[in-house]
Amino acid sequence: MATENQFFKPEDFKNILKWKDQIKLKGIVPFPNIEGLESNNTEAQIKEGRYSSNELKKAVGGAKYRFDISNTTYESFLSYKNSNYTRIYEITDLDEVLCDIDDKGNIRGRKMTSFLIGNRNQATDSDVPFVDVLIKYENSTHSILTTEGEPSDLEGIYDVELEPLEVTTSNIKI
Repeated sequence: MATENQFFKPEDFKNILKWKDQIKLKGIVPFPNIEGLESNNTEAQIKEGRYSSNELKKAVGGAKYRFDISNTTYESFLSYKNSNYTRIYEITDLDEVLCDIDDKGNIRGRKMTSFLIGNRNQATDSDVPFVDVLIKYENSTHSILTTEGEPSDLEGIYDVELEPLEVTTSNIKI
């Protein structure tokens, strides 16, 4: 995810070190790898008349992501609801980046109009704990760019497993 004010100049976008600088400055927060991706598009509503067709409501692009995550990672996801992180850089399996380019040539994350986090589903006999995240975008169109590094290797929110070493009534040693 990215803040509304975060952007890259074209010459900085390809440099993965500039991405890492943005992470340190909290302009970008990488999410864990996704485990599933589905379309979350809403088709345009068309009124068919006798002599013409009229678009009543425009189509809206969207995506539904599935993340297999721990409870702590889920809680961190929730902290981004209604935050100033209103954009997202989507990274493909080929390390391509889906993004927007503004009228000044700056590269920004895709503008989100909706960022909904579902309930975290508990583990079952046939599945691990997961959450669905639903996103709608301001525009259905976007640019696809590449960097010189591998943005899928950037670290941000990730699961940490802690194992208690000693537990007393007043202290937990990890």
